[in-house]
Amino acid sequence: MHPSARPWVEAASDERGYALPTVLMVIVIGFLFSTAAVIASVASQDSSSRDQDSKVAFATADAGVQQALFRQNKVSTTAAAPCVVNQSGTFTAGAASADGWCPALTASVGGAAFSYRVKPPTDVVVNGQTRRQTSIVSTGTVDGVSRRVSMVASSVSGSGIFGNERAVGIDYLNVGTGNGKGIFTDSGSNGDVTATNATTICGNIRYGVGHQFVGADHQCAGYQVNSGNSSYPVVDISPYLTNNSNARLSNGQDTITGSVSWNPTTKTLDMQGNSSVTLGGTLPYVFCTLTMNGNSDLIMPTGANAKIYFNSPEACGLSSPAQQIDITGNSSIVATGWDPAHGLFELPGIFMVGSSSSSCSVNMTGSAKANEFVIYAPRCSVTVDGSSDYWGAILGKSLDVNGSAKVFSDINMPNPQVSVVMVYQRDRYVECGPAGTTPDANC
Repeated sequence: MHPSARPWVEAASDERGYALPTVLMVIVIGFLFSTAAVIASVASQDSSSRDQDSKVAFATADAGVQQALFRQNKVSTTAAAPCVVNQSGTFTAGAASADGWCPALTASVGGAAFSYRVKPPTDVVVNGQTRRQTSIVSTGTVDGVSRRVSMVASSVSGSGIFGNERAVGIDYLNVGTGNGKGIFTDSGSNGDVTATNATTICGNIRYGVGHQFVGADHQCAGYQVNSGNSSYPVVDISPYLTNNSNARLSNGQDTITGSVSWNPTTKTLDMQGNSSVTLGGTLPYVFCTLTMNGNSDLIMPTGANAKIYFNSPEACGLSSPAQQIDITGNSSIVATGWDPAHGLFELPGIFMVGSSSSSCSVNMTGSAKANEFVIYAPRCSVTVDGSSDYWGAILGKSLDVNGSAKVFSDINMPNPQVSVVMVYQRDRYVECGPAGTTPDANC
């Protein structure tokens, strides 16, 4: 090798020392990029998991609110025991805690849990009506993630229970009359409304959500058809089981003529032939069954404002199906206290407890009729048949209007006042912020 070339060769051989650091640098940089990608992926998965937990926590909190509302409607509470509490696995009425709220109740839903508290009901004025109102706050938690929701619920009162409708079949309304007869007032159902034959329906019609109105050609012109559901509270008979006017039927205070049988033990009233009973009591009556045949008349006189509450089939010892009211022949129910032209607005009525486990029914057939009278039977089927005329308001679990029957309503008729089991429905629903010093803080 020429002497002059040796420095260049030696320089080249000396660069071999730079190769290893360069390779290591590339490996480190690649590792950092890989680590960053892994960290980003883990962070993304963690965020996704937390988002999923948040959604589950919200759904669990909502489940707690619904459970609280269900129990509040299921268990009868009092002013002294306004809360639903858990006593050894049994939910019953109990006292509030020192902070004025009901004790917390908890439960698990899958891998999540909820805890809720209820504020004892208080009286509030809503649209001029006094109603009971309660608040519920529920917290749902899953994997350490929590969300809170709050619901304000008000009671369904015993006034305005018919709304604007005077002919209601909750499960269905069937009108199969002929000769231009039918319903001559606003009607409604949470199920189907069906009109057949030569039926006439002169009034607005409401059918249930997801259901239908069949027979549009039977509706009079100028009225509306809409869809929606309504709630109807169950009748509360408890205030009148011992405080009622039944004794008047036994001691001669009420006027009775003709073939009439009254059994105070079984609470059954049977009227046959040309008989009549005048119910003059100002307190409600409590019956189990009412049978009217022939030309019998049940009279509600002016000043009495009489109401008849029918106990449940179970409480009456009746087997299912139980026909608790049977009015046939040329029988009639007459309210002489209803005369708007002369300033009389007494509205008597029949209010039926019914049953959730056995069936009960109301039957008006033949030439049976009623004059400005209310039947409220949210858990019993009602049939108006034959050539019956019914002036008033009628509501049943189902309602069939057949034959040449007619259902009318006076435009002056107010909604009846009836004792009902307290039922709460949602008024307001919000998600709460961070927890505070009170259960409903930041809600």
